[in-house]
Amino acid sequence: MKNSKLVSVVVNCYNGEKYLNQCIESILNQTYKNIELIFWDNQSRDKSKNIIKSYDDNRIKYFYAKNYTTLYEARNLALKECKGDFINFLDVDDYYLNDKIAKQILHFDNENVGVVYSNYYRYFDEINKKKILTKKTLPSGNLRSYILEESQISFMTVMIRKKSLDSLEYKFNPKYSIIGDYDLLYRLSFNWNFIYIEKPLAVYRIHNDNLSKNSVLFINELNNWYKQNYIFFANKKNYIYKKIIFFQALEYLSKKHMLKFFIEFWKYPLSFNKIKLFFILIVPNFIMKLLKKY
Repeated sequence: MKNSKLVSVVVNCYNGEKYLNQCIESILNQTYKNIELIFWDNQSRDKSKNIIKSYDDNRIKYFYAKNYTTLYEARNLALKECKGDFINFLDVDDYYLNDKIAKQILHFDNENVGVVYSNYYRYFDEINKKKILTKKTLPSGNLRSYILEESQISFMTVMIRKKSLDSLEYKFNPKYSIIGDYDLLYRLSFNWNFIYIEKPLAVYRIHNDNLSKNSVLFINELNNWYKQNYIFFANKKNYIYKKIIFFQALEYLSKKHMLKFFIEFWKYPLSFNKIKLFFILIVPNFIMKLLKKY
């Protein structure tokens, strides 16, 4: 597929000045040139507007929100401004490798493909170290079961066919703050195939301000999502149910609620993750922090 199809990249920004230059330049410097950058400024109070306005590139479309909204409501609003046949989303603290779009768009010749995703690097800001997510080959095709059971799809890596988004009853669910990406991909998996690219095409920055570190909010949202979609699960002891227990146990342990931790611990079926919980329990916290970085 040549550079004939317009590709939209949505960047939702709220006070993102710290890493914004690298994010923007990773989009503008793509080897695939027929792109538009939809920059949705969610009423930032820092220098984000000045930074994006400093780039003299007519592919940039700047929008300042009339009202401050949640991330997923802001994404829905930004989507209304997209003119591309394919859509990407990038957070201001992450960035693309320069061939991301060129590599992914080649896989959309098959009209049944709705999403192309890829491997990626995790960049640990504190120690200036980059690590690949996985050396395994992740699946392609109908990924509904995979998304429920063990999904390793990072939303910053996805390229989505606009037609597949338009086929949904609604796009992002604005009531979520963390799991809206997961919810969207799950709904797309009902009718569209996914393609995996083994080469890392993006970099996820891990730092102290990551919203996804809000474990209480994550647990609550995932638990509510599970209850609403319970009818689709084959049995109660599925991956999502176990994931809720696992993170709830970690949360109780972090707050020294030991009785509650052990209740969740005993609920969890015997597996590698149960051994991991036990390991976290007995190993001093400072060692665990070191292990997470390597």
